[in-house]
Amino acid sequence: MDPDSERADYFPDGGWKAILVVDIGHPGENPWFDRLSRSDPADTLDWA
Repeated sequence: MDPDSERADYFPDGGWKAILVVDIGHPGENPWFDRLSRSDPADTLDWA
């Protein structure tokens, strides 16, 4: 990953930057378990 290139592609005005990149792959062997608690979206999201 090239952070400067990603920032330029997704946030060209420079007002935002990514702090986390999530790689969504295939599940492993027996990956299913109860859902963990989730944070309230009002506390964790800011829409551009």
